[in-house]
Amino acid sequence: MVRGQLSAWVRKAEGNTAKVIRGICFELSTRIIVRTPVDTGLARANWMPNAGSPDLSVTDSPDGGGNASTARLTPFLSGYDPGTGRSFFLTNAVNYIIHLENGHSQQAPHGMVELTVAEFAGVASQVVSAVSSGGGDL
Repeated sequence: MVRGQLSAWVRKAEGNTAKVIRGICFELSTRIIVRTPVDTGLARANWMPNAGSPDLSVTDSPDGGGNASTARLTPFLSGYDPGTGRSFFLTNAVNYIIHLENGHSQQAPHGMVELTVAEFAGVASQVVSAVSSGGGDL
């Protein structure tokens, strides 16, 4: 079902496939970052974008608001060419991130990633509409 939806979205975006993919990656990544619970701010700080393989680096600089993590997305995705066949990764290598995803925080009892993935179809539709109407630039 998703494959058919993707084909329809790509047709609607009138050949702007790369722009749509970058927009979807940005929106989903931003949602994951914002949903990450904050105690020290390290979990939210350690969402790292990369292409081709996960970025397993870890920063010690807290980012409780998620501004630094979100700010990394725009320049990365602006230069990301999905046509190269290199997959986009958003990785968090703090040793307790899986516990947070599995609901070990009252701030995010249902995790972050699974909730966001469930919103994929709606996000993709919104991004395609934005790109089709001349917006959605990264």
